[in-house]
Amino acid sequence: AHAPRLRVIARAGTGVDNIDLQAATEAGILVLNAPGANAVSAGEHTIALILAISRCLIEANATTHAGRWERKRFRPFDLKGKTVGIVGLGRVGSVVAQRLRAFEVRLLGYDPYVTRERFAQLGVEPVDYETLLEHSDIVTFHVPATPETRHMLDARAIARLKRGAIVINCARGEVVDVHALAEALKSGHVAAAGVDVFPEEPAYESPLFGLPNVVLTPHIGGSSREALEAVGEIIATTTLAALRGEIVPNAVNLPAASLHAPELLRLTQVAEAAGHLIAVLQPSRPSTFQVTVHGQVAPDIAEHVTAVALASALRRWTVRRVTPVNARLVAQELHLFVDVRFDTGASTVPEFNFEVDGDPPHHVMVRWDHRTAGIMEVDRFSLERPLAGHMLITHHQDRPGIIGRIGTILGRYDVNIAGMQVGRRQRGGEAIMVLNVDDPIPEAALNEILQVPDVWTAYVVSLPEPVEPPIITPAVPVDR
Repeated sequence: AHAPRLRVIARAGTGVDNIDLQAATEAGILVLNAPGANAVSAGEHTIALILAISRCLIEANATTHAGRWERKRFRPFDLKGKTVGIVGLGRVGSVVAQRLRAFEVRLLGYDPYVTRERFAQLGVEPVDYETLLEHSDIVTFHVPATPETRHMLDARAIARLKRGAIVINCARGEVVDVHALAEALKSGHVAAAGVDVFPEEPAYESPLFGLPNVVLTPHIGGSSREALEAVGEIIATTTLAALRGEIVPNAVNLPAASLHAPELLRLTQVAEAAGHLIAVLQPSRPSTFQVTVHGQVAPDIAEHVTAVALASALRRWTVRRVTPVNARLVAQELHLFVDVRFDTGASTVPEFNFEVDGDPPHHVMVRWDHRTAGIMEVDRFSLERPLAGHMLITHHQDRPGIIGRIGTILGRYDVNIAGMQVGRRQRGGEAIMVLNVDDPIPEAALNEILQVPDVWTAYVVSLPEPVEPPIITPAVPVDR
């Protein structure tokens, strides 16, 4: 609320639970993270905590530094033959599984979002959560902080653990009920724990502090030198790309489309232009914004195109700050109904038809062949070539002399015509003309064109080449 110019929030890591995603989305702010960049670091830190506990390293180091030779006091144990339960087999959990296989342990895993094929690849036996707790000597957590995972290990879950089990948490602090864990550590039901994350950070107080059978670190699991360098590079690169309006794969609060950025970039720019154009054709805010998707188009791509076009149109219909991130929320607040429909058999080449209600309703169609995209219909008039460059679009009566008069006006203003497309529904009826020109059309020339008899509307449209966003400047329509 106090940063009206803020466009991007970038989290140098994976977890975004310390960012108010709802508020960022409502404000149209893009949230980025760097998933996976520190997975090796966090995974190896998990292994380090397990080894620190199994080999009694922390206390043995402290007593030896203190000049006490207490070799008989410590009883480390081997990992070989032990059962390790991994809760969450995403990037970090997978690294942990791969590293632990070298220790010849039995691996159990719980993750409802991972396929059995992936379990097999990792050498992990899939089990339910309760079975994992009951049969594991060591339980390690690698799940995000969500309402479902909050206090995933609470007093009831701890009671299911084998007596003498070890608990490792390098995920998020909220996943483990630290008060319940502290009681279990004091009672001996849990033999030891390794904890890198806390419910509130920085953590200056915790029921775990001072317990001799706990190894604690200040959330440094993902902070190796290599991880910080990789995270920094990803965040810097994608933040700059996002600020340039390019497609970024690590957006948290924007639908991720299943295409490589170069393929999607042109489609995104044309969707932006289509949204501008339909808002120019319908200057007052409509009640319905309908998108009909023809052909084989993935739902995430359709959602991406809808968000881009809707945001582009809404910028002309409201003073609110609108981006693809918050476009649907703004539309809902403005009581603008957004309707997305799919017609998979209507076209062999994918098409996006944008239509708004009004008197009359207006329509813009984008055709996309997975390499290029272009606006190929305006108000149901088909175009031979996609809209591009500097253009003049007119609706007029189909009669002799109109095109010539418009050309004469442009000539007086030294505007060169590079190409022309004309469409009509019937002879003598309504027609549309698209003139491609070499330079922007002066406002004075546009005003003269609007005075030509039987020219109903005229719009100056500029569709730059990548990466610049499309800019469309309308003239005030003349009543028919």
